[in-house]
Amino acid sequence: MTGLVFPAAGIGVAALVWSSSSGIPRLAVTVLFPVIGFIACLRGWQMRVVVERGVIVVYGFFRKRMIGVGQVERLTSYPALRWRDSRGRARWTPVWIFADNPRWPMTWRRYNQAQLRRLADAAGLPRNRGVPV
Repeated sequence: MTGLVFPAAGIGVAALVWSSSSGIPRLAVTVLFPVIGFIACLRGWQMRVVVERGVIVVYGFFRKRMIGVGQVERLTSYPALRWRDSRGRARWTPVWIFADNPRWPMTWRRYNQAQLRRLADAAGLPRNRGVPV
């Protein structure tokens, strides 16, 4: 149900512009906003974290990141993975799909916490160091 927020917002903005202006801008906004909302909805549905064969693949809103399990240093409370690349540079990859919001239903929050625990276990992180759950 929450996946419909972006297209619905786009249609709402398009309706406001349609009623308050005229000409080509009105038509452009009427088409553009629902399309952008639909694309954002699809990208949100595709967000996920996959752990397989020693690699954590984070499919984010804008990009995909492949991280070796041995490179992960900790899981922050944001939540994000702190890791080092092959050159030794510190990296940070947000895991927005498992974010926490006090206004969300408790079942969603428990599910996200459980998934973060599973991610931490898969990365071999000890529970007392860098694991927010």
